[in-house]
Amino acid sequence: MTGGDAKAVKTFLLLLVFLGAVMMIFFYTARKEVLEIAQVTVPLSSHEPRMIAWEQLRALKDATKVEVRVGGARVIAEVMRSDAKRQQGLSGREGLAENEGMMFIFDKAEAHSFWNKDMKFPIDILWMARGEVAGVSPLPMYDGASPAIITAPSPADVVLEVPAGFAAERAITAGNTITIYETK
Repeated sequence: MTGGDAKAVKTFLLLLVFLGAVMMIFFYTARKEVLEIAQVTVPLSSHEPRMIAWEQLRALKDATKVEVRVGGARVIAEVMRSDAKRQQGLSGREGLAENEGMMFIFDKAEAHSFWNKDMKFPIDILWMARGEVAGVSPLPMYDGASPAIITAPSPADVVLEVPAGFAAERAITAGNTITIYETK
């Protein structure tokens, strides 16, 4: 290799080292700016409530409010966990708003029964198990005589009471998937 060739190779190598250093500085700076932007950006998921796993429903307390999504509908439901609250249910209340309900959570799936004692309005009962609707039953308002008793068509561990006609209006049937979310 001649003196001119050695000088050209040395210049080329210096140029490569210089360009490598410039590229490293550029990428480090760009990465730092991206990280700073990411820290300022509000995550999209912060607007979506947190979903509650079916197995975690039993940890909810009386009077907790949850959002139930079923058949394209959303219902804000009050949770009834204790025996006393479940027995009282909607008895004595004047009614439910259109997207309002009451959710009863049991320790195990059984063919639970509900009655309409002191119910001032008719309702639909959505029987639920393993995150799906197990059946839908209408329950008339109390007529002052003997209470009507409705039993689940199959084992259910969660029951959602909603205004009468709710299920038919939204085409909710057995097999519809149910998701339950925390409310703020």
